[in-house]
Amino acid sequence: MAKRSEETSFTPGLPSNSIILGIPPFFDEISLKKLMAAMVPDLVSLWDVKISKKSLVNQNFIKVPKDAKCPICGMFVIKYPKWVATGTHKGHQDYFDGVKDMMKMILFNHVQLSNIYVTDYYTTSKIDAKKAFYVKGSNVFGPMGNELIPFLTLDEAKKFLQDHEGKKILRFDQITEDTIRSLE
Repeated sequence: MAKRSEETSFTPGLPSNSIILGIPPFFDEISLKKLMAAMVPDLVSLWDVKISKKSLVNQNFIKVPKDAKCPICGMFVIKYPKWVATGTHKGHQDYFDGVKDMMKMILFNHVQLSNIYVTDYYTTSKIDAKKAFYVKGSNVFGPMGNELIPFLTLDEAKKFLQDHEGKKILRFDQITEDTIRSLE
């Protein structure tokens, strides 16, 4: 058996077969750890989708115009596709960067929205906001911090509540001004 030469090691701190594993030779151990740490949120997101046994290719999502800003906080909504909520008011479609801001519009600004939809957390599918189940008080944060996390089914909401330290599952008509204040 031939003795392995030290010169065959391409990446300091990694075995010589790292190039075979798809690790570029210019990554040192610290850079590789930083890269992997940066990828963790995306991997967790993919894991959540896989758990729910839904397709990764979603055709039923809320389509957001590039220039749409949340009327409550002013953030560009398109940056947060996993959190989009929407509703129609006086013929105009409003887009929100989360359920919490949409509910602020409804409860605090007393705006009557119709055709209200939210984004299912696991599938990113558009779901009827009035039929959704919302988890309050989890360790998952939306673009504006604490958020009501929407789900199509009660089973998915229960699983999320258990996995992410949620406090309560609510229906649309159970969300009150106090509920929203408690998220601030």
